[in-house]
Amino acid sequence: MSKKLFVFLILLVLITCPVLSLTEIRVKETELVDLEIRASDPDKEDTLAYAYSKPTDSKGKWQTSYGDAGAYNITVTVSDGKLSSSEQVLLVVEKKDEAPIIEAAYPDEEEINIKEGSSVNFKIKASDLNKDKLSYLWELDGKKVSETDHFSYFSSYKSSGDYALNAYTSDGKLTAKKEWKINVKEIDRAPIFMPVMGILAKETQKVTIYLNATDPDDDAITYSAVGMPEGATLSGNVFSWFPGYDAVKKQGFIDSFLDKYHLVMDSYAVKFTAKGKEAEATQNVRITVLDVNRKPVLGGMEDMIVTEEDAFTIKATASDPDGDALKFSYSGWTDKDSYKTSYGDAGEHIVRVAVSDGWLTDSRDVKIIVKKKNRAPIFMEIGRYAVNEGQPLSISLMANDPDGDALAFSLLGMNITNSSINGNVFEWMPAYSTVKREPKDFVLEFSASDGNYTATRDAVITVNNVDIAPNIAEASPKKEFSVRKNEPVVFKVAAEDPDGDEIRYDWVFGLFETHENFGNTMKRVFTAEGDKKVKVIVSAGGKEAEYEWNVKVR
Repeated sequence: MSKKLFVFLILLVLITCPVLSLTEIRVKETELVDLEIRASDPDKEDTLAYAYSKPTDSKGKWQTSYGDAGAYNITVTVSDGKLSSSEQVLLVVEKKDEAPIIEAAYPDEEEINIKEGSSVNFKIKASDLNKDKLSYLWELDGKKVSETDHFSYFSSYKSSGDYALNAYTSDGKLTAKKEWKINVKEIDRAPIFMPVMGILAKETQKVTIYLNATDPDDDAITYSAVGMPEGATLSGNVFSWFPGYDAVKKQGFIDSFLDKYHLVMDSYAVKFTAKGKEAEATQNVRITVLDVNRKPVLGGMEDMIVTEEDAFTIKATASDPDGDALKFSYSGWTDKDSYKTSYGDAGEHIVRVAVSDGWLTDSRDVKIIVKKKNRAPIFMEIGRYAVNEGQPLSISLMANDPDGDALAFSLLGMNITNSSINGNVFEWMPAYSTVKREPKDFVLEFSASDGNYTATRDAVITVNNVDIAPNIAEASPKKEFSVRKNEPVVFKVAAEDPDGDEIRYDWVFGLFETHENFGNTMKRVFTAEGDKKVKVIVSAGGKEAEYEWNVKVR
């Protein structure tokens, strides 16, 4: 649209120069200003020339554009070549509001596909036809995120999903908008495994490993393991293992050498895995197990019973759970496994049997019961003895026992009266009837016994005869008694001869009345009164004894 200004020249009589009459002009930006001048000249024949000040051109035209808003005083001059006239034209260019224009946007795509953890830089280039100062606003899902012409979107590992990003530019009145759709694809990140140091343990020592991993996406973590030793378990995040005594295998020369110093060990490599949703992290842990030496074990050994002078051998057996070479040793009663007993060894003895693998030892006591081997006593020579009848005889029996046993002495085979053995002393008093007239040798066999064995010795004892008077043991009637005249009386004696000789009885009733060898009984009748004496003479072997009665005859 153009605006034309019609100017009329009014010829004034008194004024000889051209005259302009102008007004205020209003236009909007982008409109064409066209000042069309109409002037009059009093001289009428003069050719008029017009001149316009800026911003119009020489023809009084001006094509306004955005940003030209304002008030402009335009001077219009008309001249007839000699005289001229000028007027001011007030040109008001009113602003024509136009929304800003987004000329370019980056990225070009309206739908952006990225993965969690990625970033995208957004930028817009905008202009304003009104040349107004532009402001910017970025909104992500309705939330202001920037007020510049650019915005960098950083996705976290928890930001999967669809987002709407809008960029606005404004001149204060009108606004331009650019839209993007951001699609963030979820990325499963691997768990973060806390490091586990290598483990050093001994056989039978519990190994516990607490696995600790975190998932950056907060996913639940499951644990698994590859290469676990036999018997090991994994429950949740806890690895447990009791390495047994067979956890360390001894192989080859090197292990044999190291075993002398108990430095044998085996290593187990276990690969642990911590898995989130899909992604996983692994960690290799080396478990080194030191060999533990176990003590050898002696086999059962029973107590032994032997007899003096017997030989015995202790048959010790042992096993070693580690298969180590074993060495036996003996202490106590003997320092060897074999021994020959001798006399005097009777009793209970202890031999300690020990077995060693070079480091550890097992021991056990074996009781050796040595039974006494009884030896016969040794009886000394007794010799010859002589004794008279009625004479005591004492013989000390001499014997000894090699074992020191107590000895009991006895007389074998013959019953000797009036004899006894007290301890080792034989006592005998031969009776007067032991022998007759001539001496007699008695061979007595004595024994000495320790309860098991017996030794004997003979003793020759010569007993000599000894004559002694017979012995009147009884007599009747009483030694003194009374009797009536002519009353019969029976006199009787009982006699014995220690020598066993034949006994002779001689009865004497008076000086001239003797009855020889009449027997031990005599019947008598006294015919006269008075005191009478009756005597009996008992004789044997040339020895005699008398017994006399005193009789009162009434």
